[in-house]
Amino acid sequence: MKPVIGIICGWNEDEYNYQLKSAYVYSVERAGGISILLPYLGYDSIPRLADLCDGLLFSGGGDLDPVYWGALTAPQTREIDPARDLFEIQLAGYAFNAGIPSLGICRGCQLFNAVAGGSLIQHIESHICHEQNAPRHHPIHDIVVKEGSLLSETIQCTTLRVNSFHHQAVGKVAPGLQVSAWSADNIIEGIESRTHPFWLGVQWHPECMRDDSSQRLFAALIDAAMAEQAGNGRVVY
Repeated sequence: MKPVIGIICGWNEDEYNYQLKSAYVYSVERAGGISILLPYLGYDSIPRLADLCDGLLFSGGGDLDPVYWGALTAPQTREIDPARDLFEIQLAGYAFNAGIPSLGICRGCQLFNAVAGGSLIQHIESHICHEQNAPRHHPIHDIVVKEGSLLSETIQCTTLRVNSFHHQAVGKVAPGLQVSAWSADNIIEGIESRTHPFWLGVQWHPECMRDDSSQRLFAALIDAAMAEQAGNGRVVY
């Protein structure tokens, strides 16, 4: 059976609707999975919600509230969605402990670090453009990928040119996580777990890219979800 991948949506407060770019759904479908879109629910609903999914995709979006890593809010911090923050923090913590394969994209990468006890840079000051004025599929800067990492084994390369749509980034790396990619200005572009079988965050937007390396991320998530599906059950610690 095709594995089910739960994707977290954004929220439009003015129009009272959930939002998600179709590229996420298309990328999961093209890799062989079935997407379901996850609304913000209370923690009591998370075990049942997670049980419906063989894998999770934490999508891009707005800024995380700095309260989650014990920082004051900087003037450059942009729109915060408290309901999404709380839901994702709780869901990500549950998913990590339950061993659910998870891919974090842009905000999702930053979320993984915050959940595990790391911090974020609230606004990047750099000579490299991290908020491109170009089509979303257009690569704008290079990254270096750590050889032997889960990321390098997944995308099958150690250098890659990527797109970029973020002004925040991973700061202090959380215990139990390791950096798997950087840009030339030392901004972290990829993190992964040392212990979880598939807990991978990337700072770029592979769902918009047209290169094979970026698309391999979704294929790897599907493969990990199929292995989870075949495992028949999970233990939450």
